[in-house]
Amino acid sequence: MPLLVFYVKYMRIIKNWLKKLCSAEILPFTLDDAAQNGAEIISCTSQPMNLRPAVAAIVERIEKVSASLNERPLVVLVGENHELPSHKILQTLLLQKLNTRRPRGLAYGMEIAGTTPARVIETIETGARLTPEEKYRLNTDDPSGQTALITYLAYINPASAPVARHTQLDFCRRAEIPTRFTDAAETASEDLDAKDPITGQIMKDNPPGWRDSTQGQEGTSAYDFKIRNLVMTHEAQKHLQQTGAQLYIQQAGVAHILGSKPHKSGCQDSLHARFKDAGFDTLSVIMTSKPFDLGDLPAEARRHMSECVVVTGLDEKTVKGYDGDEAEYIKALSGRSQAHLDIFDYKADPGRREALQEQIDRHARQWVKSLRTP
Repeated sequence: MPLLVFYVKYMRIIKNWLKKLCSAEILPFTLDDAAQNGAEIISCTSQPMNLRPAVAAIVERIEKVSASLNERPLVVLVGENHELPSHKILQTLLLQKLNTRRPRGLAYGMEIAGTTPARVIETIETGARLTPEEKYRLNTDDPSGQTALITYLAYINPASAPVARHTQLDFCRRAEIPTRFTDAAETASEDLDAKDPITGQIMKDNPPGWRDSTQGQEGTSAYDFKIRNLVMTHEAQKHLQQTGAQLYIQQAGVAHILGSKPHKSGCQDSLHARFKDAGFDTLSVIMTSKPFDLGDLPAEARRHMSECVVVTGLDEKTVKGYDGDEAEYIKALSGRSQAHLDIFDYKADPGRREALQEQIDRHARQWVKSLRTP
């Protein structure tokens, strides 16, 4: 017994020493540090509401990198602050621009749980009782993503920047950009769903170790980040193969892209590292904000800076829920960016949502039946 007590105390001392060693890392990033390590810096500080220069610069970088790949596909990771409409609208304008250049060579992955369409269908078809495999297939059997996009637009109300999020999904739907919800499957309480065939298998293959922090709100612990990034990489890779796209854009919260010190998520578990490990040529676009700046990146992210574009100085109006003026704000953003967007605001125009709901109501039973047809 005394030997066991000594062992426990000894291990605790070692663990605390390692924590202190890790905390005494290199000083946080600055923009100058990022530039010196090879990052391309795009500053919008002088005109934070004008997204056009940033979109043009990102497109130019994408085309330059793609031209050097000898027709190998390029994965572009775009990291956002979920509460800032400017971040979502910049992505939408980027998709709009890329789609005019690559109408059949572009596909899009979104950090939305892959079980989202199934959750909607089960609400409509109350007796459906989809199996975990059927929930997974409802999302993945449709490379176009139309089922996922329509169900989300018709019935899901995102908590952060909802009009910007809906506008982005509606653009992808109307432009017929192949779209996949690539995030890990969730339970009703928003925990990782171990019953999902892919999320569950990845959790089984990657059980939490002593280095993994499993504490935090749903989906935000270091372990959750690790699993979610592995799932997103897997699902994006599958979607890219299904569509044959040469350019894959994967959207996610900025903390997923190169790791996050506040979330104790290391660079080795980041989306950038996971896609590189899977053999993909990868470019990361990091949109900074006051809640997450370069100082929040782990020190080892420095070695990836030459494969990064850092966008700074965007307008930081925060929108949580429908506060009544987000649509007007988006009009101002797109106007100053000399761009046109068809804004999807279901409160201002409930008829658009009702039309989609009717479409789903007509097809829900057929979708479920197709999952069960040999």
